[in-house]
Amino acid sequence: MITVGTLDHRRRARFVVLFAAILAVTGCATTRREEAASTEQLLAAAGFQMRPADTPERVAALASMPREKLVVRSKDGNVVYPYADPEKCHCLKERSLRTTPRP
Repeated sequence: MITVGTLDHRRRARFVVLFAAILAVTGCATTRREEAASTEQLLAAAGFQMRPADTPERVAALASMPREKLVVRSKDGNVVYPYADPEKCHCLKERSLRTTPRP
């Protein structure tokens, strides 16, 4: 048999579980925003150039790349580090290192 005290105890337990879930979701969202800001700052400090996806070719290239991951590619004999950011800036951030000797 359920009494008033048992019902209140269950309500409190549900409230505590719901409150904990809300805190967890909010904390994850805050952490994600902080990580994004930190990544932006690190890429800028490392000399990455922002290339907006402002043509159909660039939009297609941005869509074909792994999102928010630094990858290594070779382009014209140089090492290139592209970073696709389709959500925040809708751009490709890229850093190139010359590996071939200058003429």
